[in-house]
Amino acid sequence: MLARESVTTKASTPTETSTKEDRYKVGKVICIGSSTGGTEALKEILRYMPKNCPPILMAQHIPAAFSGTFASRLNDTMPIEVCEAKADMPLKAGCAYLAPGDRHLRLAKRDKKLVTALLDGEKVNGHIPSVEVLFDSATAELGKYCVGAMLTGMGADGATGMLRMRQAKGHTIAQDEASSVVWGMPGAAVKLNAAVEVLPIQRIGPALLNACKIT
Repeated sequence: MLARESVTTKASTPTETSTKEDRYKVGKVICIGSSTGGTEALKEILRYMPKNCPPILMAQHIPAAFSGTFASRLNDTMPIEVCEAKADMPLKAGCAYLAPGDRHLRLAKRDKKLVTALLDGEKVNGHIPSVEVLFDSATAELGKYCVGAMLTGMGADGATGMLRMRQAKGHTIAQDEASSVVWGMPGAAVKLNAAVEVLPIQRIGPALLNACKIT
């Protein structure tokens, strides 16, 4: 269960000024990977999210001692609900799930419903949580219904996972070099031709939503 039931203190979102509520395709899930500079980049994306946005799974390279606090701060300041993921949490619209700093986050199905799954084990690409693990699990379960974003970060974690997502017809977005603190992970994805779009951070939130809309 998420930490707070009331939404009266939630921050307003830029999309709420529209008189027509956008509708999103059933089954779409947004997956985001980030590392160095990612905590601020995630804020920039989440502030655009309306309360009916598709579920969001986030793998941010962050120590376990800080992941819960970071999720709580996002929950207090963003227009949608944000929590540190626990095992077997049903994915819900208007909710974002942050990987704990010491476990891999995966998307899974239980009784035909999408849920979170947490894995202990070895680091992947030098990291736990690993963006690669998240992206690969989402691609395996959802294929073309995945929408993935690779944000600022050092290294190349998740780049090949994003390529596999694109090859499965999922929509993929990489942060551009100019707006990245470190253009390692998104740059690696771009070099592999894994990104359908390469955008500045200010445009990624709206682009993620656009990829999920019923047109």
